[in-house]
Amino acid sequence: SPCFFFNDTATTEIYTRSIVGSVRCVQETGYQRRVHGILILMEAKDKAIKKDTKPTDKVTISAKRAAAFYVYVAKQALSNFPEIQLHAVGSAMPNCVSAADSLIKFGYADLKKSLVEPVELQGYNGPIRRPKMIIILTKSSKFKDQMEKASLIKKENELAFNAINQSKQNLHNQTAVSYTHLT
Repeated sequence: SPCFFFNDTATTEIYTRSIVGSVRCVQETGYQRRVHGILILMEAKDKAIKKDTKPTDKVTISAKRAAAFYVYVAKQALSNFPEIQLHAVGSAMPNCVSAADSLIKFGYADLKKSLVEPVELQGYNGPIRRPKMIIILTKSSKFKDQMEKASLIKKENELAFNAINQSKQNLHNQTAVSYTHLT
């Protein structure tokens, strides 16, 4: 089964590996990783969630970040709570649906309820009405297994990434040595 990647100008390493008869593709760029088409945020993104804040079962979704960021945040919330709520207003609603879909599709959560209700927000020229989406998810019975599997995949990818970086460094060192012998 073919895999396609859109590479940016930064150095990108691509790994493929066979898992249970399918192909898993991973894209590494220093701060993000793509596994099964879902962005799993790396340690650099962990700083976006302050460690000193109290865990909450409510995930407020914005249109300013990728839906995959909220998949990551929701998985952290599901680690602490049996049930979470994804909240989105207006243009953030597609991110909310996408995040919930990914969590359900990959076995982290089950859908309990979804609803859309109008809310009144304060605009520059007075109050404005916008739709607000709330999706309530419960922790899946497979949640622990899926988190362990994701952790194992993360470790394997880090080992592979480090091995490739080490081989690049070795090649660079050999090239530098060869160059000094020529001069």
